[in-house]
Amino acid sequence: MYPKPKPKKFDPLRYLAGYFDTVEVNSTFYRPAAPEAARKWAERVKENDRFRFALKLWRRFTHEREAAFTREEVDAVRAGLDPIADAGRLGAVLLQFPWSFRNDEANREWPLHGEGAGALGGAHARAGR
Repeated sequence: MYPKPKPKKFDPLRYLAGYFDTVEVNSTFYRPAAPEAARKWAERVKENDRFRFALKLWRRFTHEREAAFTREEVDAVRAGLDPIADAGRLGAVLLQFPWSFRNDEANREWPLHGEGAGALGGAHARAGR
């Protein structure tokens, strides 16, 4: 897929944006994106007007359910989503649930119980611009 040999200062994201209109960002599943990194991602795909990111939601919201998530955790996720949404590059936020997830009432209610419940919706609403 990548050129061989790769040129000096090869940028895989910029290269992929020349062929595809979206990529899935897996790193955001393990930790929220740093706002500056998210801004740089958006900048690196600027040549493709159709390009959008599909960011995985931090596993804290889907896998770690011993305690409700906090407003600070929501703010950390939003800080990484907002630069991409503000640049018009947020295509989707993917929620990857554990294999043990079952589609039942308790699981459907889980996202509504944290201190910051509903706060992620703002980034999603801006994605459709």
